[in-house]
Amino acid sequence: MTDIARPVPPKAPAAEVRIDSGRLRGRIEGDVAVFRGVPYAAPPVGQLRWRAPQPVAPWKGVRPALAFGFDGFHVEDPGDPLAGTQPHGEDCLTLNVWRPAKRPAAPASVLVWIHGGGFTNGAASAATYDGAAFARRGLVVVTINYRLGRFGFFAHQALTREAGGERVGNFGLMDQVAALEWVRRNITAFGGDRGNVTIMGESAGGWSVNMLMTSPPARALFHRAVAESAGGRVGTFGKSLVSWPKAQEIGETFAAHHGVAGGDAAALAALRALPAEALQVAPFFIAPRDTYSGPMVDGWLVPKDPGAAFAEGAVAPVPYLVGCNSREVDDMVEARPMAAALLKAAGPGAAAALARAYGDADAAEAGLMGDIVFVEPARYTARCMADRAAAAPVYLYRFGYVPQAYAAQLKGAAHTTEVQFVFDKTGSADARDLAVGRMMNGYWANFVRSGDPNGPGLAPWPRFDRAGGELLFIDRDGSARASADPKAAILDALAAAPFDPA
Repeated sequence: MTDIARPVPPKAPAAEVRIDSGRLRGRIEGDVAVFRGVPYAAPPVGQLRWRAPQPVAPWKGVRPALAFGFDGFHVEDPGDPLAGTQPHGEDCLTLNVWRPAKRPAAPASVLVWIHGGGFTNGAASAATYDGAAFARRGLVVVTINYRLGRFGFFAHQALTREAGGERVGNFGLMDQVAALEWVRRNITAFGGDRGNVTIMGESAGGWSVNMLMTSPPARALFHRAVAESAGGRVGTFGKSLVSWPKAQEIGETFAAHHGVAGGDAAALAALRALPAEALQVAPFFIAPRDTYSGPMVDGWLVPKDPGAAFAEGAVAPVPYLVGCNSREVDDMVEARPMAAALLKAAGPGAAAALARAYGDADAAEAGLMGDIVFVEPARYTARCMADRAAAAPVYLYRFGYVPQAYAAQLKGAAHTTEVQFVFDKTGSADARDLAVGRMMNGYWANFVRSGDPNGPGLAPWPRFDRAGGELLFIDRDGSARASADPKAAILDALAAAPFDPA
C-alpha cells in the first residue's frame, strides 16, 4: 500500500496533541493548526471489509498528521468540482482537524463536515473543504471520510448470518457515527467543546445529516445540524434510500454476478476476496436502479424513511439550518427528460395543476426536478422541525448567487456551488465573490457557535415557522434578504402531487 504521508518541511512549525490512540504531530499554517489523515477507526480491509468500524490500534511515539489519508474507493466523476485529491484505498477511515494556531482559552464550538457525492464518490480531501476560514473564526473543524458505494452500503445474507441476524449494511453511516464518537472522545485535545458539536453536510452529506438526526445511535453525539441541498424524503429516482428487502436483493444479485451463491462463511470469504475494483459503483445518477448501493432502511441505524421520521417528530430536537440552491439541476441535460417522465406518470390532472402553478407546461418541465428533489424537501423538513412542540430554532435559506466569472452564463446557483462560499474558499479575486464568501461563512459560523446564524454586519435571518414561512434569500447579485417564499404555490402543488416529492 502506498505511503502518502509527506514529511514536514524542516522549518515548518509543528503542533502536537495526544489523543486516545497516541500522539499526533500536525503543522501550523499561518494562524491555523492542521492535523490531516488522522485514523478514527481501523482500516476496513480484509476480514474487516463490511464490518462495523473497529478501534484504532494505538501507536508508540509521535504519528505524523501532515497529509490527507486515502480517498475512499469510488468511480471518478470528471465533472465533480468537489472531487478528492488523494489516491483511492479501502483504508480510508481518516479525518482532518483545523483549529486556531493558538489553542482557544475556552472550549471552542466544533463543526463536523460530511462530504457529498451521492454516497458513491467525493472525499474530505477536496480543496474546497479547507476548514481554515472557520478556524480563524474560532471554531474547531473536522472533515471526515467514510466508506462509499458498495464498500459502504452492502447487504447480503452471509453478512446478516455473520452478525447473528442483525441487519447490517449501512457501513458508511456506521463510519459517520464512529467519527462522531471519536470527536466526543478526543476533540478536547484540540481545544474543542464536546458538548457543542454541529454536524453539517451537502448533498449526500446533507442526506447523511438528516439520517443522523433520525438515528438513535447518533442522537447524543451532536447538538446542531446543517443540511445543504439534502433532499429530505425518499429519492424520486428510487436510488437514495432502499428498503431492507430491496438492499438484500441488490446484494444477492451482485454476488451472483461474481459467481458467489449462498450465505455461508465460504460465500462471505469469496466476497471479501474480490478485488476492490470489482466493488466500485457508478455515480448514483448513472447507476441502474437495481444495482445502486446506497443507504437502506435497516430498522435500527436508519429506523425508517427519514421523511416519515421527520413528519412524526422522531428526530433529534436540535437547532436546524436547511436549504438549497436556486437552480440545483435546472441546467442538467438529464433534468427535462426526467421531469417529462414524472409528469406523464403523475397523470393529466397533476400535470395540469403543476403547469398552472409554474405558469405553463414548459416552465413546469424546466423547473420540476430542482424543486422536487431539493427545494420542496428543504421546506418540508424545515416545516416538520418547526411544527414540533417547544421546537428548537429552524432557519431556511435559498442560495442564488452566481460567481462573477459565470454571471453571463448561469441564471442561478447550481448544485454544490454554495459550498465554496460556505467555506469562504472561492479562490477568486473578485470583490463581490469575496464578500459573499465572508457573509456565508459568517452566517454558518454563527450558527455553529450558538444555533443562531445572525450576527453583526449580516442581514437579519428570521426563524422559520409554518405561519410566516420566511427564509433567507441570497440573491443572484449576492445581496441577502428575508422574504416569504415566492415558490410557495409551486411547492404546495408538488407536495400534493401523486409522486413522492423528493
